[in-house]
This record gives sequence, structure tokens and C-alpha cells, in this order.
Amino acid sequence: MDGLNYSIVIAGIGIVLALVAFLKKMKKGTRMTLGILGISAIAISLVAFAMPSTQFGAFLGTPLAAGDVQPQLQQQNQQAQVQQPSTLAICAVEDTTVTLSGQNKYTSVASGGNHRYRVNGAPAKTVADAGTFTASPGDVLSVLWLNESATGSFASTGTYTVPCSGTRTFSTLTVGNGSLTTKILDQDANDLISASNGENLAAGDVVDLSMTLQSDYQKDIPYGLVRVVEYNKSTLDEVKILSNGLVLASASVPISDTPILAGSSTRIAYLIPELLSNAEYKYTVHIDADDTLNPSALDSNITFRDYPRTFFVDDDNGGSYSGPAAEDEDNVVTRTGQYTSTLNID
Repeated sequence: MDGLNYSIVIAGIGIVLALVAFLKKMKKGTRMTLGILGISAIAISLVAFAMPSTQFGAFLGTPLAAGDVQPQLQQQNQQAQVQQPSTLAICAVEDTTVTLSGQNKYTSVASGGNHRYRVNGAPAKTVADAGTFTASPGDVLSVLWLNESATGSFASTGTYTVPCSGTRTFSTLTVGNGSLTTKILDQDANDLISASNGENLAAGDVVDLSMTLQSDYQKDIPYGLVRVVEYNKSTLDEVKILSNGLVLASASVPISDTPILAGSSTRIAYLIPELLSNAEYKYTVHIDADDTLNPSALDSNITFRDYPRTFFVDDDNGGSYSGPAAEDEDNVVTRTGQYTSTLNID
């Protein structure tokens, strides 16, 4: 009940008492008492009309309901939040000197090269490794470490918020470019990648061969690669790459990939996961020969072409960083130095 409702009720009581005192025949003392009570009630009603309900309730000694006080407290809290900014949001630092530093994850040697960065989505700039630039606290930095390097160490990306500090170094671990070694062994452990060995296939044969992929010691292919498999569809019905009995995820054949076989060529592509240091990664090559045409009657060698994946600057998307991918937005390979190996079929 607000102050207006209080005043109406009390005023009504006062008027009734006053009328009774002046209109009814009664003893003089009783009439005076009722008159005083009526006038007092009218006076109190005027006070109630002028005071907020919460204050008037306290004036009467009446406990306030939670619904009477809670909205007022919420309003006071909201006003306090608006009128009194938090001291935590205040930063006395105007400029922050930012350093971008890359280190090889295996050797801790500085990565060298240049790093590309954008401040709050603005056009990109570059800075040398361990070089500095000026930003402001709260700025958001989008960094392309090693600036879409096509050779040497692989690029990587990161997003960072500049703190309230005079200086700040952001760093990342980089990895050198590892070469790729492919080994495919027959049932007698002969390496079929060697020109001196070949897999003997007859019409209708189905074989599963062990394949091992390996990078160099302390050098990675960190984002994996796209492996294009090209074979003669006249003599081979199917060639698949499996891992733990499951066919690898397929990938798009790079636009820049060029077949080496004539019109009988078939190309499929698989996504090979990352290769770290000189760890050996085991796969299976499944080959299904044609039921009638002997593979030895034509060139039935199987060729593997490998395209490492990395990050790149996507000029078609405002210069944002995209990837990892084997080709950029213009269908140009993102890493130079593709790998080729051939599985010999006799």
C-alpha cells in the first residue's frame, strides 16, 4: 500500500470521527476526544500523502514486504552501477610496446623471418621477429606468424588482447619444414617405392600393402597434407588408403595438380594427418585389380603426390587468415616443394 492509499484510509477515519464529534449528542468530554482524534487522523493522512510508502511504513513501525523494498534496491544498485564506473575498467597506460617472438619448438632457436598482424581488424602490417610496434590496452591483435611462409618453418595463427601494461611480448612455437619419406612394403618386406622392386599383380588380385609415412627428426608437417593417388582405371578398379582398418577422409584434388597418365587416369585425394618429427605413421594401401585385364599389360604404377597444408592470407576475404589448406583462394599451392613417390606394379 503506497502513501496515497494510506492517506485516503486515515483521512476517511478522521472525517468520520470529526462528524460524529460535532453532529452526535454526547458528553462534552467525549465529543472533544473524538474531535481531537479526527483532526489528528486528518493530519496524519496529509503526512502519508507526502511521504513514499517505504518511509511511511517505517514511520508507522509497520514491517515492509519484500515486494515493497526489493525493486527500490535493484533500482539503487542499477543507478550505482551506471553512475560509478568500476575502477577495474580504468587503465592509466596509454600505449603498450608489443613484441612478437617465435621460437622453434624443438631447439628454442628464434624463428627469424617476419610476422603479419592486424590491430582490431585494420589493414595488416608486418614486423620482424622480436621486433616491436605500439598498440593500446584492449586492442585485439590477429597474428599470422611467419606471414604465410611457403618454405622453411610453417606459419601459424593466434589472437591476443593487449593488456594494461607498458610492454608485452606475445610468443609462439614454430616448426621447421620436414621432408616426407614414403615406404610401401610387400609381403616379403621389399620396398615397392624402389625402382628395383614391384608388386606382382594379376587380373582379379586384391592386396593390402603396408605403408609408412615419416618426416625428418625435429621437423614437422604440422597440418598434415593432401595425398593425391593417381592410377590406371583400366587395370585397377580401386586404390584406397586406410588407417586402422578405416578409409581416410577424402579431400579435394588440388586444382593445380596435373595427371601424368593418359585418358585412363583416375585421381582421388586423401587427407593425411600431421606428421611430427621422425615418428613413423602406419597406413594400408588397398589395391583391387581389374577382373579381366592384367595390370602388367599397361602402365599400372600408382603415383602419390603430396601437398602440405598451411595458413595463408585470403585476399578474397578482406585479407583474413585462412587455412590450413593445400591451395589458396587463387588455387596456388600454399607450400612449395611437393613430394612425389611411385608404387611400382609388375
